[in-house]
Amino acid sequence: MQVSEVMNTVVKSCSPDTTVAKAGVTMFEGDCGVLPITDDTKKLLGIVTDRDITVALCTRGKRADELTVQEITSNSPVTCRVEDDLRTALRKMADAQIRRIPVVSSGGRVEGGLSINDIILHAKVRGNGLSYADVMETLKAICSHREPVTA
Repeated sequence: MQVSEVMNTVVKSCSPDTTVAKAGVTMFEGDCGVLPITDDTKKLLGIVTDRDITVALCTRGKRADELTVQEITSNSPVTCRVEDDLRTALRKMADAQIRRIPVVSSGGRVEGGLSINDIILHAKVRGNGLSYADVMETLKAICSHREPVTA
């Protein structure tokens, strides 16, 4: 089964100069925890997560309307492609310990998003050929503790 069969194609995004305050509102209104950062052509430049926002607000000494998403995020997000097999996406998510991954075209344009929730719910409803073990191994990798980062 391919990523295109499970991914969410309705994805909110933001530009690099979007304030952290606006990104937070967009996440709240869209019931999502990640926003792709895109240019005018929807090419992926980075991502901002709810965790990025929390850490930035707790460590930067600035208000949410004083920071842009470009200032608080990494510009090298892990991605998967529309035509990737779900197991490939699961492996990337496990390796990077992420629950959500942007789905991009061969040209790097955002086509959608894929979350571990999407995969689990799709498997539950449709039986997509993923085994319980496949999903559990990914969840175990995502949930394993990382080494703490010291400031």
